[in-house]
Amino acid sequence: IFLGLEYYTDYNDRVFTDVDLLLNPEDGYRVYQYLLSNGYSLKKYSLPFYNNSLLANTLKKTYFKYLHHLEFEKEFFLEKNERITLLIEVHFNLNTNLKTKFDCKQMINDSIKKNFENITFFRFSNEDYFIYLCVNICAHIAFIFPNQNNLTIDLQKLNDICYLIKNEEINWTEVYQKSIIYETCIYVGFISKIITALNCEIIPENFLKKIDNYVVNKHFYWEKIYFSKISKENAIRIIFGVYDDYNFQNVQKKIENSQFNEHYKKILWIKCINQGRKIM
Repeated sequence: IFLGLEYYTDYNDRVFTDVDLLLNPEDGYRVYQYLLSNGYSLKKYSLPFYNNSLLANTLKKTYFKYLHHLEFEKEFFLEKNERITLLIEVHFNLNTNLKTKFDCKQMINDSIKKNFENITFFRFSNEDYFIYLCVNICAHIAFIFPNQNNLTIDLQKLNDICYLIKNEEINWTEVYQKSIIYETCIYVGFISKIITALNCEIIPENFLKKIDNYVVNKHFYWEKIYFSKISKENAIRIIFGVYDDYNFQNVQKKIENSQFNEHYKKILWIKCINQGRKIM
């Protein structure tokens, strides 16, 4: 929403399917009750507590602390009998199911206040937003997270990052330092190199070198495939999930030599065969 409001010439050009919010876990149950009382319904989950006893309150706090998100939905009626369903994802812990260590509470404290048509909202700092967008893209790629179903990269999300860099002042030293603290260098470096390979010279070269060196020295497993030299042609192949025979063989080798168990290796290779050679 923030990107559509501030950067896109026409707000409707930035398509989104839901509204994402990040909250402190301590506020989780209160927001849950608020949304239910205002006509929203819980989409997938039920909560394991129903009263205000001391034990229940303790469970509430612990439950939200380790919960990635809850999904709420509400149907709205528009003109001419049209209806839309608004989806809200309320996030509490960005690290659940990811190999990251985001400091969610600090990210909330560092958030920036924005105003649009008399509406006040908060969004991540420029540095946190850049890091999160990179991780969010990677979190939907099957080679990085085996529970995902696609090999492609969302072009709209790459465009979001470019808009953010071009329109905001970003402290790249802070991005580098936070990427180390959050353990997101592999993802930030990968997306940064993809963007640079597409002739988008908007990310400082010294930042690319620093994060590239950190990843090469820190990581010792198959994810390094993304840190081989990414040419413009290879970047396009990666974006669209299309791999030639050479890259295909290397992917297979990296999977076989990975630290994943045999179950995940099988899943990765099946996805590679089924999806890796066609444009999605």
